[in-house]
Amino acid sequence: MNLNQLYLELLEKYRVAYPHNPVGVLKYHLNKIKLPLETGIIILAFKNGIKIPEVEKLLSEGKSLEEAAKILSKDTKIEPSSISRLERQVFTALGFEKVKIIECDDLPENWNVSLYGRIIALFVGEPLYRKLPEDLGIDKKLQFTLKDSSGMILVEVDYPVDLTLMKGTIVKVDGTIRLYENKKYVSASNIIRLQPVENAFHDLSLIEIENIRSLPNSQGNRLIKPLKGDLAETVTIGKERKFELFVFGCILCAVSFVIPVVSLLLCLAGCILIVLGLFTEASRVKGFEIARLLIEHHPPWLRNRCISFKIFNKKIYLCARCSGIILGFIATSIISFETSNPYLVTLLALPTMIDWGTQKLGFRESINQLRFVTGFLLGGALCFSKYLSFNVKLLITSIFLISALIIMAKSIIALPKQNKVCKILSSTLPN
Repeated sequence: MNLNQLYLELLEKYRVAYPHNPVGVLKYHLNKIKLPLETGIIILAFKNGIKIPEVEKLLSEGKSLEEAAKILSKDTKIEPSSISRLERQVFTALGFEKVKIIECDDLPENWNVSLYGRIIALFVGEPLYRKLPEDLGIDKKLQFTLKDSSGMILVEVDYPVDLTLMKGTIVKVDGTIRLYENKKYVSASNIIRLQPVENAFHDLSLIEIENIRSLPNSQGNRLIKPLKGDLAETVTIGKERKFELFVFGCILCAVSFVIPVVSLLLCLAGCILIVLGLFTEASRVKGFEIARLLIEHHPPWLRNRCISFKIFNKKIYLCARCSGIILGFIATSIISFETSNPYLVTLLALPTMIDWGTQKLGFRESINQLRFVTGFLLGGALCFSKYLSFNVKLLITSIFLISALIIMAKSIIALPKQNKVCKILSSTLPN
C-alpha cells in the first residue's frame, strides 16, 4: 500500500467536496480523528470511498476499521513535510490562496495566489509571458515589484484591467505563478488598490521604498525586476480590443484565395482571428510618466522638495534646487561679468554640496528656500566655469564628483540603520 498515493487520492476527493479550501478541511478532519497521521489517512480514505484491498481483507476477518488502519500503518511512515510537498506539487488551487511573497519560492507553476504588498518599483516592459494568439501585438506591459514583510516579487499585468498605479501604492494582487528563465513571477488577473481603512494597510504602509538601482534581479527563486523595461512613477493601463488579431485574420483570409491547397484552413483560421479581434480585450499601457521625472525627478512622497504651481488647472512640480540652478545660470549669463578665478567658482558651488550632502547622509532635512538659494549659486558657478581653462575645470569637477560619490556610498551604507531606527520608533508610537 502506497500511503503517498493514497493521500493524493484522498486530497482529490476533498478537492471536489470542499473546493473552497480542500487542504484546510482535510487537515481539520485528520486532527479530529486524534490518531497518528498514517492511521487517520487510511481511515478517511476508506470512509470517502477509496478502495483499499488490505483494509477490506482485515474487515472481513472481523477487525474494526480503526484496528485495520492501525495494523496497516504500523510499518508505514509519512512525514508532514512530505505531505506539504505533495500538496504543492500535485494539487493546483482552484481559487486564490492568500500567501506571503516568500512562500512563492515553493509554489508550483500555475498556482493561484493572492498577495498583499506595496509597489516599490514600476516598469513598462516586454511581456514575460507570451501565449499566441492571445498576446499577438502586445509589445508593452505594466510590471511592478511588489514587497511585503517577507520579500519581493515581480508582477506582470496580463489580463484586461482598468487602473492607474503609482510607486508607493498599496495593493492586493490576484494572480498565477509563472516561470521566466526558471525564475518565478506573478501574472496578475486582478489588482485592487487598498484604502487606509482596510486591514493590513498600516503595516504595509511602513514598508520602506527601496532604491531602485539597488534592487537585485532576483531573490531566491523569485524574479524582482524585468530584464528589459522602462522605469516609471505612474502607469495607466486600460482595456482595448485586439485590433491586431482582426487585421491578421483579414490577411489570412486574403491569402487563402492565393494558396488553393490550404485555402479552407487559412480562411477558417482567419475567421477565428477576426472574431477574437472583435470580441476579446487586452490590457494596454495607455501612458506612463517619464517626462514628469525630467522636471520633478522626485517620487510623490518627496514632493515637499519641489516648487508647485498651477497651469490650466493642472499642478506642476519643479525641483527646487534645479529651478535655482537654471535661474542662477540665466541671471549670471545676463550680467556682463567675466572671471577666471577658480576659487570664486569653487566657493559658489560649495554651499550646494554641503546642503545636499548633509541631507543625503541623513544629518538634517533642508528647506526649499535653502535648496533654491544654493542652487542659484551653483548656477552662477556653472556660468562662470566657462571662462576657466580645461585643466582647472577638470580638476574642480573631479573633486566635486568624487565627493558626491563618497556621500552617495555612505548614504547607502547608512540607509539600513536609518530604516531600523524608523521601524523601532514606529513600533513604540501609539496607534
